[in-house]
Amino acid sequence: MMRSFFLIGTTGFWLLMMSLLIHKEFFQITPIQTSYEILPLHNPSLRQEYRALYLGQERVGFNFNTLEALEGKDKDYYELRHQTYLSFRFLGREREMLTRGTAKLDRQLNLKAFEIRLSSGDSWTRLTGRLAGGNLNVVIEGKESPPVRKIIPVQGPVFFSEALNFIWTPENLKIGKQGRLQVWNPLMMGFQNINFSVKTKAALDFEGKKQEVFVIHLDFEGMDARAWVSPEGIVLREESPMGLIIQKEPGWQIFDAMRRKRSTPPDLPNLFSIPATRTLPDPESLRALKIKLKTPAREKILKIEKDTLEGLRAFSLPLSLNEEEFKTSLESTPWVQASDPVIVEKAKEIAGEEKSALEAALKIMRWVHSNLSPVPTVSLPRAREVLSAKQGDCNEYTVLFTALTRALKIPAKMVAGLVYQNGRFFYHAWTEVYLGRWIGIDPTFGQAPVDVTHIPLVTGDLQEQVSLIEKIGKIKVVILEAE
Repeated sequence: MMRSFFLIGTTGFWLLMMSLLIHKEFFQITPIQTSYEILPLHNPSLRQEYRALYLGQERVGFNFNTLEALEGKDKDYYELRHQTYLSFRFLGREREMLTRGTAKLDRQLNLKAFEIRLSSGDSWTRLTGRLAGGNLNVVIEGKESPPVRKIIPVQGPVFFSEALNFIWTPENLKIGKQGRLQVWNPLMMGFQNINFSVKTKAALDFEGKKQEVFVIHLDFEGMDARAWVSPEGIVLREESPMGLIIQKEPGWQIFDAMRRKRSTPPDLPNLFSIPATRTLPDPESLRALKIKLKTPAREKILKIEKDTLEGLRAFSLPLSLNEEEFKTSLESTPWVQASDPVIVEKAKEIAGEEKSALEAALKIMRWVHSNLSPVPTVSLPRAREVLSAKQGDCNEYTVLFTALTRALKIPAKMVAGLVYQNGRFFYHAWTEVYLGRWIGIDPTFGQAPVDVTHIPLVTGDLQEQVSLIEKIGKIKVVILEAE
């Protein structure tokens, strides 16, 4: 197996996280120390804003919002239309991602209904929702999967993310003002918190002159972001983790610049990988790896030893388990569709008459590894769609393998972390399955057990992996010993 051939499979996680970072879909605001009021807009009829998206000095896309007061029977509502376009290089190839949507808001910018679609190449995910009776009724659709419906209880007003750029009125821009945003995350089907505070005033270079602005800090569960807002309430610049900069610019200027030939930007895999402190010529042959792992929260020494399959072949299907103990690693989710009839049928077909749980898991790993084509993909991967498309990066490989093993009632949980390739550590995803003990299996590389350069950072399904956002670009790995 040519390990470098699967470099594609180790970098899609960053792109998925980037799409989630740009679109923190819905917000609910509650106070921390002072009341936070949504005040009337200064231009209640129509407001349009273009923003350029940068990675470092390279313009990689744009964001466009239109907030318009509706007339007629809907005269008490706004319609917010938004779209975000990203263009980037991925392993020498130009790739694109487009998110577009609409939302119906009342005069206080409270969300009433929405539709949003994320697409890249042939992959797409569509979410629609409506608030009714204290619930957010959400429908998730994909290219190949049947719709999934969720009903999520909601307390208080809910705000659409793109509308937040319109709430910084002069009355709200007071030094020391702070509050909390509850973020509805489509992966988690629930809320997360963002704390914000209006910190200080500063001078910002904007359109060739100094502009007085308010600096607003946002803390997304350990992930820091900042916004520079004019005294009139216009967001001029935002800086997010992982190097993303969002800056207000005229539309003609954005499109004119993007039409011109751009300099060749660095490939995203190398841009967000971590250089190794020494070369590992044959990582798959290593018996142990000792490293110093430095993250924003702490520094620790890890010694990862090569696992074996010894003692696992005695476990037969169906496994005798306490289902409550393994509930989360056996459940079917909107993304890991373990109970979908098509997934269940395919899992049984691959396993055949196999009675050994280990051999069944290995058969599934080999099938996924052999039948999927490594293609860089920007999507919210769903197992049913991956099974149909038979292509993707490590996220697609891992989601499908996890769903198929869970379909056989073998506990499986996804892992996001780092893996070594060609002198660098890349962000990657793989799976751990329970066969009397947890063991790492990598369907992208076709490894069981995984080699010692697999460094786990987050364990759990996609909703848990979102927490890796705060670590990307802030991790260092020092190789101490390799044997």
